[in-house]
Amino acid sequence: MERPEPIFYANLDDDLHCLQAALKMTLDTVGKPISWGEADAAVDFVPGLYSWSISAAAAIAERVQGTKFFSALDYREFAERGEGYLASVCRPEWYRLQKSKSTPGFSRELAAARKFINSGVLEVTQIGSQDLESLLGCNLVICLINLARTTGQRGEIAHFVLLYDAPGGQFRYHDPGLPPIKGASLEKALFMQAFEGSEAIAVPDLRPNLGAAR
Repeated sequence: MERPEPIFYANLDDDLHCLQAALKMTLDTVGKPISWGEADAAVDFVPGLYSWSISAAAAIAERVQGTKFFSALDYREFAERGEGYLASVCRPEWYRLQKSKSTPGFSRELAAARKFINSGVLEVTQIGSQDLESLLGCNLVICLINLARTTGQRGEIAHFVLLYDAPGGQFRYHDPGLPPIKGASLEKALFMQAFEGSEAIAVPDLRPNLGAAR
């Protein structure tokens, strides 16, 4: 049987709350509800700027034991070397996008990384399709994707979705938008092109009787 859908929340009108929406979907579903204001505080939201997954991972790990944050980006290196590290490892377009949507000198983002790196939650690795499928056995997974690649567009659009099932040859997820799509499905190969194994927050699915529904 297919996995029950998590609670759904849409992005806000500013189109800068996809991470907070994914955070709320996850925590509300596993019985650890938070408000929009608490979600903003958790990711240190700044109007007009992106929020980073490392802050969401820290907030979830405080509330849900067993949370893991997988990242191809080595946040320990970032914490030590700062912006120069990002410039050396990111695609130029992705780096420019992140720089334009972050605080000057990545000051907020560096503070979050330095606070988080010794938490025991971070695993520096690039995860593949089979890894995601395995994680979905008992977790909800917040994924950072390049939204442009889900529709065959060029360019860089950083976006967060909540992955919750992998039936057949597809991944199923809630896309907070905009526009919001509840229960979206995408072929696994296409999803992986957008995801690239970049960043994923795996959160134990604490819903009771879940095993009977699988």
